[in-house]
Amino acid sequence: MEKKCFIAGLPDAGKTTYIAALWDIIKRRGTELELQFTMNPDDTTYLNEIWDYWVSMKKIERSKTPVPDDIIINVKRKTDGEELSLDIPDFMGEQFQKIIDHTLPESIQSWIAQSDRMLFLINKLSDSLKDDLEDEAIPADDAIDRTKEKDEAPRLAPEKMLLASQNMMVLKYIANHAKMKKVAIGLSAWDVKMAEGKSPEEVLKQRSPVLYNFIKYHFNECVFFGVSAQGFDYKELAEKGAEMRQKARNSDRAFIVFDKEKDPSPDLTKPLNYLVL
Repeated sequence: MEKKCFIAGLPDAGKTTYIAALWDIIKRRGTELELQFTMNPDDTTYLNEIWDYWVSMKKIERSKTPVPDDIIINVKRKTDGEELSLDIPDFMGEQFQKIIDHTLPESIQSWIAQSDRMLFLINKLSDSLKDDLEDEAIPADDAIDRTKEKDEAPRLAPEKMLLASQNMMVLKYIANHAKMKKVAIGLSAWDVKMAEGKSPEEVLKQRSPVLYNFIKYHFNECVFFGVSAQGFDYKELAEKGAEMRQKARNSDRAFIVFDKEKDPSPDLTKPLNYLVL
């Protein structure tokens, strides 16, 4: 049976940046990786466009970058030949927010239902410090849009909800509508989140306990990782520009801390290696 994985997350979760950095690894270091990329998409225009933004250290302007319907990259692990189909139609995070207000297009519903593995990215955790006060299943009352007609169900307003609540509602939908066998949860911008001696799982558990417990409850086979796909904050560009350009040329600007590993690694395929099992 084909193993199919997709990449998901809310707006600004870091999906596009991760995909661009991953494409850099594939282009430059493909033969060095544990995972062999056996088939690239027929049309790599979109991947090359976001890669060009990434390698030039420019913010990816989504409005100027058309997103194709489907990008499929097939990978095979060297050690045992296990294969995985990585399906990355890089839907904007706003599409996943439509899960919350029940306006998700049927095409994306079908795409989710056909997958059995997921790489889910989470970025901001600051406002979820309050999530231990929330009921994980019931959104705050002020997150309900009551401007609908009386005979219509009230609309949930994602923009008024804590990010922890948004992530939980998206993940709950996925858990209920897809037969997820394995999930990899990534904390984006790890260069600013990492805490001394703490793993990505420990950081999420400490800073967003309800979200963490929700994930552990709904997904039995789950691993956590931290990823800095950009490798630096744009505010540091003037200070670190030359250094980051050199690292980009060496394909070690972006890095990942996988599971309980303490040392960062430039191999952004580690979560995929876990999911391919």
